[in-house]
Order: sequence, then C-alpha cells, then structure tokens
Amino acid sequence: MNTNIIVRACFSPAALGASSLLLISLSPVVADGSNRPPTICNPMDLAYCFQNALPSRREAADPLVVVYRGEYWLFASKSQGYWRSRDFVNWTFVTETGLPIDNYAPATLVIDDKLYWTAIDAGIYTTDDPGKGEWKLVSDPSMKSPGDPALFRDDDGRVYLYSGCSDGGTIDGQELDPKNGFKPLGERKGFFKRDIANHGAEIFAEADAAPPYKPDGAWIEGSWMTKHDGKYYLEYAAPATQFKSYNDGVYVGDHPLGPFTYVPYSPFSFKPTGFAAGAGHSATFRDLGGRYWHIATMTVSIRQMFERRLGVFPTWFTRDGQIVTDTYLGDYPQYAPGVVKDPSKGNLPGWMLLDYKKAATASSTLELHPLDAAFDEDMRTWWSARTGDPGEWLQLDMGKICRVDAAQINFADEGSTQLGRLQDGYGYKLDVSTDG
Repeated sequence: MNTNIIVRACFSPAALGASSLLLISLSPVVADGSNRPPTICNPMDLAYCFQNALPSRREAADPLVVVYRGEYWLFASKSQGYWRSRDFVNWTFVTETGLPIDNYAPATLVIDDKLYWTAIDAGIYTTDDPGKGEWKLVSDPSMKSPGDPALFRDDDGRVYLYSGCSDGGTIDGQELDPKNGFKPLGERKGFFKRDIANHGAEIFAEADAAPPYKPDGAWIEGSWMTKHDGKYYLEYAAPATQFKSYNDGVYVGDHPLGPFTYVPYSPFSFKPTGFAAGAGHSATFRDLGGRYWHIATMTVSIRQMFERRLGVFPTWFTRDGQIVTDTYLGDYPQYAPGVVKDPSKGNLPGWMLLDYKKAATASSTLELHPLDAAFDEDMRTWWSARTGDPGEWLQLDMGKICRVDAAQINFADEGSTQLGRLQDGYGYKLDVSTDG
C-alpha cells in the first residue's frame, strides 16, 4: 500500500543540519501531484534575512499582510524590504528606497489607492507603486510613531494610530488627520495595562511553567485593530516574544477609541507547542476572497532572543462575535488562502505525522546536535553534521515503502557567520530509495 508523505527537515549553510523531518500521509491525489490544491506550511517559506550583528541569525517578526491592487503585500520587522504575492504561495521580495526599513514593527494602511507605511520612531510614508519600492515621507517631519504602531482606517474615513510596547505601560490610541500631515487630533488615550492577576496568558513564562509565577516582567505590545459587524477588536500581544507562549489577546469596544472590555476567551491566538510555536504580535487580514486570516510571530530564540519566523492561520468570527484563530496542527501543511471556501470548517488536507523519532543514520554528527534532534518535532533543536563539506548526509528509514509527494526544508544555520541578506542562497538535495 503506497503512502503519500511530506518531509520536513532543517539544514544549514555552514554545517549540514536538520530538525524534525516530517513524513505525513496524504488524502488521495493524482499520482504526479497535478491539480492538487496549493498548500502552505508554517513557518512560512520565505528568505528570512540574516541580521547585521552577531550572533549570526535570521529574523522576521511583527508581521502584517495588506491586500493592495489584487495582491498580497507582506511586511515584517528586520527584513530589509517586503514581499508581494498573487497566490500567498509564491512570494517576490521587494527592495525599497526611502523607508527607514530597519525600524521595528511596520504598520500599513490603504487610503485612496495609495499605500502608507510607518514603524517605531518613523514618520508616515506613502507610495502608489510598492512594487517599484520608492516611498516618500508625507507626515509632519516632527512626527515619530510610538512603540509597535498600528494604523486603522474606519468606514467613515477617519484614521487612528494604536501603539504600546512596554512591561508597564498601556496600549493606547489616538486619531490622526491624514489631510494635514497625519497630525494628532486630540491627546493619546490609554486603554489598558497588563493584568497578570486576572489574565493568565500574560504571565511572564512559558505556558507549562509551574508556580510561583513572576509577578512582573510581562510585555504588553503589538496592538492591532479589526472592525467586524460594528464592533472594534483591539488585539494585543503578551507576555514576551521569546516565549513559546507568545499570544494575542483582545479587548472589544463600540468605538475606535473605546472604552474597551477584555473578553474572557483571550488569548484568541495561542500556539505554545508543536514544531514551530508562538502566535503573538500578529495582524488580522482578509484574503482576496474576503476570508479572515491571522499572520503571527513564531519563536526560535536560541541564538538570540529576537531569532523569529512567521506563521499564518485561518481566522473567523462566530455568530456571537467571538474572534477565533485556528492554530491546531498549525505547523502541519494547510490549504493556502482562497482554496477552501470556509476554513472554519477545516483547512487541513488530512496529512498526519509519520516520522516522529524514526530510525536515522548520518555521515557524521556534531556534538550537542544528535540524530534524534532531527525528528523530535521541535524547531529549537536540530541535528547537524560536523561540516558543510560535500558528501555529508542524513538518512531516515521509514520502515516501509512510501511515496514522497512534497518536502518542507527548514534551515538551522548551524555554524553560520553570515551577516545581512543572502545573495545566492543555499539548497538541498533529497533522494529516495527502496533499499537504502
């Protein structure tokens, strides 16, 4: 009996390294893969940028997606540019000019067929051709956006700026005047602070931590506003980006400047386990067909606290107004936005894990990165060969003949000294055999 499988592995540009090969049985498809609906997998398949400081590590975080002129535009911190896509599967990187692109926490907005951008300590910039990458400052020169800004335009055309990024301050907001250099209209208004005594998801620890809990330290940050059915959903992230428990909670109000009430089902975006964990500092958006999705920050945080990746999850609103983000099996393959008419009824192809802790051999193994780390379903651990020389290999014995349908490769960057964006990239070769 043939079994369709997908392989998840992790390699590095210095030494050959791998983490969590994932072999998954598929629902029936055409043997050559034709006419199969497109799928995606978290962490998202992007050319994550190496940062310009040691230790060598890749980072993308604080993401948002905006639909502009029939395309998806993806912005994320520390990426030295942004991405565009027509199908959410194939992404093209855009190098910009004119933006303080290295500033954290980008925010965007569409007004009158123009795209606007800001970030922490940045003004507001605009372009009518983001594919060309040329932007110009349009806000008052004295204006600098506060921590983790988020821009929101209401149905009546009024524009609001939300912000907040601290371990003791508030999530706040104020109205801006887009016709007058985006100058503030009125004072900035504080809405809420952390409340560890009543909000367990804000505790400064991993989700499986045991009491006593630290009474402080939690960061409240990453605000985002979503309007649905006349209600205003002010999303925020906690407790800190380096934790697998990084999540998004939500307050709801009847006006863009509140008052807002905490909803007891928070956090609505939460993924503390699995191969890739974390689902905080996110943005809720609609795909080209009008369906909601949530794009989030996922954590690695091994080489450095801000070593992070991106993930995307189906999202919807229940009849009673509850916002739901489906992170169940959220690092397994799922259908790309636009494939399933109603993702709330299921967006997974039905492929399940087969390779967990299967037998493996390798050409060599680097100390502290053993073979079993390649198949422990944890992106924070990985197997590595001793070198990156030609001839290094990793072999998995599935124990039976399987048909390989797809492969997902996650690079671990073992031994990397790379700084800045890779120009040439690096790759892998995957062979299959019935007899070893």
